[in-house]
Amino acid sequence: MKIPGQSVKNSGIFAVALLIGCCLSGSAFGKSEQNSKKPDKASEASQQQETAEKEPASQYTAPAAKTTFDFSSKKDPFKPYLADTPKSSSASSAKAASRSELPIHGVAVEQFKLIALVSDAVGNRAMVEDPSGNGYILRQGMTIGTDEAMVTRIDKNGVEAVRYYFDDLGKKQKETVRIPMQREP
Repeated sequence: MKIPGQSVKNSGIFAVALLIGCCLSGSAFGKSEQNSKKPDKASEASQQQETAEKEPASQYTAPAAKTTFDFSSKKDPFKPYLADTPKSSSASSAKAASRSELPIHGVAVEQFKLIALVSDAVGNRAMVEDPSGNGYILRQGMTIGTDEAMVTRIDKNGVEAVRYYFDDLGKKQKETVRIPMQREP
């Protein structure tokens, strides 16, 4: 027996259930078709790895590397044309720093007085005294004074030292300084 309002309710519930069922089954079919048509990035990467493992290494091409620019061989546009002083390596600058800390480099070459000369088979040596009374023994090749003049010759007439400096035009100049032996009257 039919109840007048019940058939409409049953058919409405049945229609909603049928619609939900179709949507669920249709979306599952649609997803499987989409997956087969458009694989995601993870599955593409795994497929590429599998094909790379199957192919010999000679046929495999690596992805193109990013290009980088190397400016090491180019001239620095911000570097001044005239440098103040020529820069040396860190080893020679360390030697220069240690030399400048010595007391013999604290006084100008012209202020030293030659006290004695010693001649030997090994080489000549000279004893000099600075204005404060401190004495130093010099050998050929040593540096002396604030300009770090190099002792080039020690003979019976005195000590010769060569120092280098930069003139007003920036050229390196050489000057020979002589410390004469003091003669007593």
